[in-house]
Amino acid sequence: MINAQLMQMVINASNDGIVIAEREGKDLPLIYVNPAFERLTGYSRDEILYQDCRFLQSGDRDQPALIAIREALASGGTCRETLRNFRKDGTHFWNELSLSTTYNPADKQTYFVGVQKTSRSRSKPNNVCPSWKPKWPSSRPSWPHSKRRADLTLIRKNGH
Repeated sequence: MINAQLMQMVINASNDGIVIAEREGKDLPLIYVNPAFERLTGYSRDEILYQDCRFLQSGDRDQPALIAIREALASGGTCRETLRNFRKDGTHFWNELSLSTTYNPADKQTYFVGVQKTSRSRSKPNNVCPSWKPKWPSSRPSWPHSKRRADLTLIRKNGH
């Protein structure tokens, strides 16, 4: 096992934004953000610690990807979704979020780890294959694998 100082150096060196949140009632305040997250969003650590990540949506909370994210948070599951977020300067970016849940038996607390990066395929439409069409209606709430992954996590946890 690596020591805590090396772990901190590795996380700080990541090019992807990494955040850790803990459940506090209905909210999930951020308790850690790495420097890449600060660069990605334009917010300093002092401005965002102990806030829920919802502030990045700037009121844009009617996004289909949020359904899968809420389900993963409620069930203690995982998901990978792309959603529209806003930087401190007001510009939007497509945030590819990978969300994982972990439980710490030592403090009996559930933590959520988010790894975030700008999705280049959404922010630059020329990178998307023009002939690609989804096989489901555009009103589908999220990618099909996200809910399945959350369901599998629940099955593993419950032993069924």
